[in-house]
Parts: sequence; structure tokens; C-alpha cells
Amino acid sequence: GGELQSLIHREREYLWQGDARYWARRAPVLFPIVGKLKDGRYHYHGHDYRLPQHGFARDQDFHLVEHDEHSLTYRLEDSGESGENYPFAFVLDLSYTLRGDTLRVGWQVHNPADQELLFSIGGHPAFNLPLADGDSFADHIITLDGPGIAQLGWQDGLLDPTPRPTETAFALDYAQFANDALIYHTPGATRITLRGKTPAPVLTVSYDDLPYLGLWTPADKQAPFLCIEPWAGVMDSASHDGNLENKLGIQRLAAHADWQRHYDIRIHDEAQS
Repeated sequence: GGELQSLIHREREYLWQGDARYWARRAPVLFPIVGKLKDGRYHYHGHDYRLPQHGFARDQDFHLVEHDEHSLTYRLEDSGESGENYPFAFVLDLSYTLRGDTLRVGWQVHNPADQELLFSIGGHPAFNLPLADGDSFADHIITLDGPGIAQLGWQDGLLDPTPRPTETAFALDYAQFANDALIYHTPGATRITLRGKTPAPVLTVSYDDLPYLGLWTPADKQAPFLCIEPWAGVMDSASHDGNLENKLGIQRLAAHADWQRHYDIRIHDEAQS
């Protein structure tokens, strides 16, 4: 799935290592949908199609197309198998670029066809907690910085896009995730900061143009990690009519065009904030 496998800072592993007792993945890419489809299917140009939650890319084989001392790029292209449930040609590139104390995760989607390409894409990186020895899950504070951030409700995997009262700084508590993920609308440049009781290190995830954010941990398992998930797309709403063209957050890419976005992961000392 082109999935990031490790993120080490000062000899400490900060990326969740996929312990299947809690969650077997580490940092999957979500494509060509994010979240669930209403009734598990969508309608496009007279046909019904089915896709699993978060799409299929995370379970496909990507191949390495570029690499140098500081970066790697992996590629997935459409196939006969993907076309059975997703009738679009596409080229998806995932890039990982290390710049000092920051890892940039890049997405490029190319539309090789003569028709429009409809898709969503998202990140799902999980970070080990505690950030420092001696802290607990509940010792961590998360802060959301950005214009117009609003929490959205959802139930049974379907979104209620009506904004809720929103806390943008709070201590982590497993009870917050009893109903699954916390979902936010993030319409502008956004920075998510995670810090523990111990002053260092601080972990930040930042991006400029990704309109949704998910925060998740499997609360029933008291899992020692938190996923911070930037998304260009979101699960269907309960009122969605099933047509892919009307899907909330859908990205529309013209024939033979390219679409690019990225998010940054930074691990640093408090003094460097």
C-alpha cells in the first residue's frame, strides 16, 4: 500500500508499528474514497459500484518509481481489477521527503483519460503514545490551529455535516473516542500539535489545503497510539443521494490534468516550536 513504515527521532520510534492486537496498519493511504459509502455503494453514469471503507489503494502493491538520498516516490495505477468497482483511469504517486526534522508526505493524482476523474484521498498515520517515557495517554494535549475549524457529528459511519461546538485544545481521553473518530472541517491552513507532560518532544502535523481531519484511536482497546488524519474527502452523509458527483468533499480532476497536495509531520523540541 505504499505505506510509511517507520519514523525515528533521536533513536525513538514515533510511528505505530502495526501491532495486530490493536490495529495492524501503520499509515495507510485512503483512496479513492475516505470513510464509508452510504449503503456501501455509489452511483455513477447509470451504474452502481461498491467500495470498502477507505477504498482499495491501501491493500494494493505500489512500485518504486523515484528515489534519492532524501526522498522516495511510489506509484499505483488503475487495473482491470480496480475498474470493476471504480470506473476511472488514474496514476497515484505517494512521495516521502525528509527535510531536517520534517517528513513531507505528498500525493499526486494524474488523470490519463479523456474523461473527468472523481476521487477522494486521505492520510491515516498513527503515532505511538506516550511521546516520552513516563507520560500516559491522558497526559497529552492536542491543539488545532487554523481558520474556521469545526467539529462535525457522525453516526453509524455516516456524517452529519452540521458544525458542533468545537474545542480546539483538549487533553486526550479514551472516552472521547467511544463513538469512534473525531471529525473536523478544516477549511484553511491547519496545524495539529500533540505534546505530553514532558516538555519534549512535540509532534505537529500541518497542511494548507485539505478540508477534513480525523482523529482516531480504538478506545475499547486502550490503544497506545493516536491517528492524525488529513483528508481531501470525507464519508458520505446520511442524506447523500448516492451519486458520486454529489459526494461531499469529492475531488474533480479534468482530463489529462494533475492534482497535488501534501502534509508535513514534524517532531521537535518545545523550544523549536
